[in-house]
Amino acid sequence: MQTIAGSGSAGNANGSGRAATFTGPTSVAIDVTGGVLYVLEPGTGDIRAVTRQGAVTTLAGGLSSPGALTFDPTNASLIVTNTATSGLVRVTETGASSAYAQLPAQGIPPTLLGQIAADASGTVYVTASRAGDLFTILPAGTVSSRDVGPGAQGIVAPSPDGSVYVVNQGAGALQHISGAGTTTIASSPMLQPTQSMTFDPVNSTFYLTDPHDNRIIAATMAGQVSVFTGTGAPTDADGTLAIASFNAPSGIAYDAGSNALFVSDTNGNTIREIVGF
Repeated sequence: MQTIAGSGSAGNANGSGRAATFTGPTSVAIDVTGGVLYVLEPGTGDIRAVTRQGAVTTLAGGLSSPGALTFDPTNASLIVTNTATSGLVRVTETGASSAYAQLPAQGIPPTLLGQIAADASGTVYVTASRAGDLFTILPAGTVSSRDVGPGAQGIVAPSPDGSVYVVNQGAGALQHISGAGTTTIASSPMLQPTQSMTFDPVNSTFYLTDPHDNRIIAATMAGQVSVFTGTGAPTDADGTLAIASFNAPSGIAYDAGSNALFVSDTNGNTIREIVGF
């Protein structure tokens, strides 16, 4: 594992590698067509773009109450949650932003929106963590919701078939949710504190961030759950999977183009890359 961008100190400087600075980077998403990593900084309202070589630029700034983001491959754009209004905003690759959809509050405080994912058909999914709701937004703009259990958080939508994988934090379970119902893929207390999730189709493995315990958790389709990397110490140390450490890792994305994982280290103000797994 190596740090590809970020000096470790909070800031907002563009540049390459360690010359760039971030302030509390959280949610990340990969442009599946161009290989660019997009990084959300909720504290500044900025979205930063990071190339595979570590060059950092600012795509958009001043977003209102952004919570999480995902890449929509059908429009080559980003969909970002607004935690203050329960709304969704589209941000193009030129940095232009516009309203995308409004989620019904259903008596739930808007700030409880969790993670967001989009599938290859352009359908967007958003979790509402405490209530356990899963919102589905079709490309035509139709919004629907269903109860998927307490603490719905990390989510991925690897297939354009209307099904998703969601972490139920209350049960410590990774679940497959489809029109046919809900199936538990893996269950472990290690899944309870996890936040973001991504899927590696090569190894049929989900990778999840655990910002509380400063580590990355792996869960296979066969149901095995283990610590993938992270010593647990709240530091930013590069190295092999066995000795590397994180400081509140929160966002994670798998890049099929380079067979790598990219992780945003929130308290470390860095972007990390994991290869060779």
